[in-house]
Amino acid sequence: MGDPPIPLTHDELTPAWLTAALRSSGAVRTARVVGFDAEPIGAGVGFVGDIARLRLLYDAEESAPATVIVKLPTMEPRRRMMGSAARLFEREIRFYRDIAPGIDVRAPRCYYAATSPEDGRHVLLLEDLAPAEPGDQLAGCSPERAEAAARMVARLHAAWWQRDELATLDWMPLLAGVHPSAEAWWDEMWQRCVDRVGGRMPPAALRIGERLGANAMWAMRQIDASPHTIVHGDYRLDNLFFGGDDARGGPAVVDWQLSTRGCAVYDLAYLLSGSMAPANRKRCEMDLIRAWHDELLARGVRGYSYEEAVRDYRLSVVVCLTFVTVMLNVVESADARALGLVDVVLDRSAAAVADLEVEELLPRGTG
Repeated sequence: MGDPPIPLTHDELTPAWLTAALRSSGAVRTARVVGFDAEPIGAGVGFVGDIARLRLLYDAEESAPATVIVKLPTMEPRRRMMGSAARLFEREIRFYRDIAPGIDVRAPRCYYAATSPEDGRHVLLLEDLAPAEPGDQLAGCSPERAEAAARMVARLHAAWWQRDELATLDWMPLLAGVHPSAEAWWDEMWQRCVDRVGGRMPPAALRIGERLGANAMWAMRQIDASPHTIVHGDYRLDNLFFGGDDARGGPAVVDWQLSTRGCAVYDLAYLLSGSMAPANRKRCEMDLIRAWHDELLARGVRGYSYEEAVRDYRLSVVVCLTFVTVMLNVVESADARALGLVDVVLDRSAAAVADLEVEELLPRGTG
């Protein structure tokens, strides 16, 4: 039997398609799906994907998943185009196919994955992590959850640390090449941020934003000189599930569409500067960097000191501020939760660059 055709929308899902997809991975052996109910999930969280939980009805008793998560590209034209241009679904599908089986990172099992870049059709059929629950980035991350998340992502980083095979992952871009357009449009994008939340920004953050100017990607190029590994790229609380099947400890990690190759500690900076309340982050930040670095050492990484990690972390928060500035300029104003989230993350990122005194790291003569 050949691969089932890739559905364009949830309306094209059928019991026969689900049966074929689940059988292809061995999740179902002889039973057939004869019906299902679909529940949309992730509203206001996903940007380029339409996600639903499917409750499955089988024609026979079998040890098969009662529920699954299906992820398809959004049908909203602008977001769909952005996802296609950045090859987001291709990256996530290749991650589940090629990377996930070989790393000690808690992630949903992939029952089926297919991609057809030529006509923009992509589909993922994933394990439902319930009763584990996602974190809430708006509410913020506790120090305890932050440490668990730091140690979990260090498993990914250690597994691919400076491996020769990184060069073969041509489907996964380099972190340093993700936002090259930020330089050309920086002044305009930064002014929009200042107009929106500048009154709440620490003076140091305002000065840093103004100094970056045409050198908005300077910090990105700096951390790109550090050892490379696979980076999640969107490592934030909304993409971490806590509880449930916790056999390997720590949170389960989802949404690998922004996976890249680059500086490992960027993931930690992204998590802490964007998902923690500034007071909580400032109180435990260095301890969390130490915990992440200790996990790297425990998994065999050598030649990268804690002091180097701290420097790269400080530079990475500048990159995070750049990223959230870009996001504020692409999120539609009608998406209330997404816009509210960007506002909160912008406040937190601005506080982080001020608290970490990154201004002293910037090159002389910028701005």
